[in-house]
Amino acid sequence: MARMTKAGFKALKSKSVSFKTVTYGEDIRVRLVTYGEDMKFKKVRYGAVNVTIKVKYVTYGEDIKLKEVTYGEDFKVVTK
Repeated sequence: MARMTKAGFKALKSKSVSFKTVTYGEDIRVRLVTYGEDMKFKKVRYGAVNVTIKVKYVTYGEDIKLKEVTYGEDFKVVTK
């Protein structure tokens, strides 16, 4: 998968994705925040995965800011 942008990530709205954490060769750089987010996600344990994304978590220089919520999410992240 090519590098994703914020607009490309917003195309995943209402879908279930899986994050694979990597240190290099990432699809997108993500910063987890408590406010000022670009999108909200909810972690779920089970579900069909539509897309797997290689993610690098950073503290600055992010492509998108995400916030973990329990309801009102933009998309779901399936964890195993």
